[in-house]
Amino acid sequence: MDKTSMRYWYPRIKDMSIPQPRTELIPNTDDDDITALLSDTEADTMSEMELRSHINIPLVERTCENLGYPVFLRSDYTSHKHDWKRSCFVTCKEDIIPHIQNILEFSVLANIFGGIPFTAIAVREYIPMAQIFTAFGRGMPVNPEWRFFIDNGQILCSHWYWTEPAIQFPSIRTWKSLMFKARNKSIEDGGNRKCETHAWAISNILPGKWSVDFCLGANGIWYLIDMAESFKSWHPEDCHNHKLIRQHPQ
Repeated sequence: MDKTSMRYWYPRIKDMSIPQPRTELIPNTDDDDITALLSDTEADTMSEMELRSHINIPLVERTCENLGYPVFLRSDYTSHKHDWKRSCFVTCKEDIIPHIQNILEFSVLANIFGGIPFTAIAVREYIPMAQIFTAFGRGMPVNPEWRFFIDNGQILCSHWYWTEPAIQFPSIRTWKSLMFKARNKSIEDGGNRKCETHAWAISNILPGKWSVDFCLGANGIWYLIDMAESFKSWHPEDCHNHKLIRQHPQ
């Protein structure tokens, strides 16, 4: 199993005493990778009937109902969060099918690593975050986030998640100054140190190099929200650890 899949890393960290969204993983019915079944030209052609043959939609619906709307919906690899209102942010039962189709289309069309696998649905508790502004034209919240890079019991480095070039169509003109203030406040309030403690704990139970993402909730709690093998994650090239982090594991 590819380690970047939530099916690999989430079961290994879900019972740690680290704040994180309640999550239910629902593997595809045949344990297959749906993206491998579609070519680029077929990315938007999987019908609802075909989708239901690969994904247990009734179970997804029940899980969303049990967690309570809204929910955060993603595959085991990606949420396509930049298309927020049409992808991962699900407010009602009627959203489920078209939002899964949206994430699937993105997964097929992604040119990184020849497409992004899709072998499970993750239904996650939606936790309101300490939103700074929204962006990308789909109402995606830009929140205080830190990304840590870990390696077998040690922390290599940490970086504020958002870079200015990454932001498109911000909802307010003062977004740069607000993001700068949010970053500094997270350091002054000790949020970065709390995340560091959590990242270190994860590094001691999960072998290898990983990126670990934390996001600040509206309630003031920092949540573990995502992980990936470090060589697959964005990392600033001017960091002295860049070559080490981008090195593909043997």
